[in-house]
Amino acid sequence: MMMYIIHSIIVALICGAIGAKIAGAGRAGCLGFIVLGIIGSLLGPFVANAFHFPATATFTLFEKDIFINAVVMRLIWNIMGAIIFVAILNFLGLRNK
Repeated sequence: MMMYIIHSIIVALICGAIGAKIAGAGRAGCLGFIVLGIIGSLLGPFVANAFHFPATATFTLFEKDIFINAVVMRLIWNIMGAIIFVAILNFLGLRNK
């Protein structure tokens, strides 16, 4: 149980940091990135389900089929959720400068 919590915090930290850097959130710090990652992990999959996006993806790159499994898509949607949340904060003028 404790390892699951530690793993979830590390994943939230990484997803929050990537989302913040892509969206330009500034200096949020480790705790800020963790909170942003947790919010992103709630918001991203919600948006994906609301718009009926698939849980897996397949595309062709240099004539080779690339398959993205559900775990990787979940991480991508967590990052997208963090980006969406930072964009909402920027729009409302609540950006961390």
